[in-house]
Amino acid sequence: ILGSKIMLLPHDIYDHTAPISYHTNNGCVKSPYSFTSQIVLIEFKMRMEKVSGWRCIYCEERPLIFGNNVMLHNGKLVFTISNNAPRSVIFSQKFMAMQTYNISLLYRTTARTIQLYMDHVLVETKHIQRAQKATLTKAQVGCWHDHRIVQGTIVGLTISPTRPSYVAKHGFCGDFKGCKSPYKLKEHAWHELCQGPECTAADVATCCAKIANCSSFKCPAGETHKAGAAGIPCAGATCWHTERHKCCANETNCLTFKCPAHYVLRKVANTTWCDGAGCTFEKDLDRCCEKVAICASYKCPTGWAPKANVQNVKCRHSPCSGHDKERCCGKLGTCSTFKCPDHYVHRSNASLTYCTDPHCGHDVAQFGGGTPFERCCVETGHCSSLKCPKGMVPRTQVLKTQDIYCSTLKCTSLDTHRCCMNRAKCDSYMCPTTQVHHALASTLLCSSYQCDSVVDGRRCCVPKGVCTAYKCPTNFVHRWNASFISCGDANCSMNGPTDYLKCCVE
Repeated sequence: ILGSKIMLLPHDIYDHTAPISYHTNNGCVKSPYSFTSQIVLIEFKMRMEKVSGWRCIYCEERPLIFGNNVMLHNGKLVFTISNNAPRSVIFSQKFMAMQTYNISLLYRTTARTIQLYMDHVLVETKHIQRAQKATLTKAQVGCWHDHRIVQGTIVGLTISPTRPSYVAKHGFCGDFKGCKSPYKLKEHAWHELCQGPECTAADVATCCAKIANCSSFKCPAGETHKAGAAGIPCAGATCWHTERHKCCANETNCLTFKCPAHYVLRKVANTTWCDGAGCTFEKDLDRCCEKVAICASYKCPTGWAPKANVQNVKCRHSPCSGHDKERCCGKLGTCSTFKCPDHYVHRSNASLTYCTDPHCGHDVAQFGGGTPFERCCVETGHCSSLKCPKGMVPRTQVLKTQDIYCSTLKCTSLDTHRCCMNRAKCDSYMCPTTQVHHALASTLLCSSYQCDSVVDGRRCCVPKGVCTAYKCPTNFVHRWNASFISCGDANCSMNGPTDYLKCCVE
């Protein structure tokens, strides 16, 4: 001991088995180990005062990104081997401050493993994808160029290219030659131990795996398995990404599929991929195509009616959709275009009522049956419901018919002359020779459109007067038979039609 420092006397620099010890108070210690080997065994005891941050237990003097190093990071061991993949492995074992640990790290190139032992008992194994021989060069124990300094003690650190006695002696499956087709060595055969020092037929299940085929390969988006992928072997028990072109081909979507008769491509054909690299009838018919629907299955919307031949018209897709409306249906006309039969008129809502065929009964052949007229039309009113005004009589009485139709649904004043006739006036009646028209004959109405002698004779005619009632002019006297001579009117008026010479003599 010199002053307050503990002096550690170094061993011969070329003695690869000489242990190295370190204490924080003494600073970094140079490592004497320098060799290249497929096996590297690092053994030491440690007691850390601090485990946080980075602490170099064994770090080569070259830059950390290139060297072989053993470090403690936040209580976990990190072992770095140059040129390996991955280059660094981190053990999950957590180390605590102020506790003593007896540690062994065993690196084996052929097994592609780094193993952690504590008190000579295996604690954890890390596998490496690519393992190279380890080449140890100048290094330091306890720090790296006065950085990443260990706070604590490292005792008896040794590095050797040998496997320790406490590691079981078993052969590795990587040396096994007994796998026969269709089996090959497992991908991590160097990680698997045989039952004894040499691998035998008893180790087939441990060391060998069935060769994978392309059906187990996951093709990337836009690609699919080649035809017969189940019969295409991969290089090993697992198909690697490098075998993609062996197993996969570009996908083909259903747009390239030609559907047979009575089938059409599905709506999603452009985003539906065939079962293999190319579409086939056997595998992809139902995937790409669907049976054509017929218009008989399509329900026409309001204002449209099925065409007559809907049983024979195919829709574009299945099921029929609105895109097939004009293919399957005809637009209905409204009742306002329907030609009503005689004595019928359009219903009041004819412009809003659809016919049952597009042409409102004008194209019966195409749409079958046409529109029943009762849908659009209603019978007009009957004249019997109209009361004729004064001075007119119902035509039915005159024409002796059962009824007469009005021009509209209800009879109105516009139908007066259709339903009624003017009563005749008396001046149209011919009075008997012994009678003359009533003085008001031009305004007196007969009982009907013609004057009747029985009913209207007395209304229209009056007896003629006799000459005895006529006042003869001066110097004239009545004829001797004046009582038997009729005047020209009822009153024998001097200003009437009677000629005075008829009744008088001078």
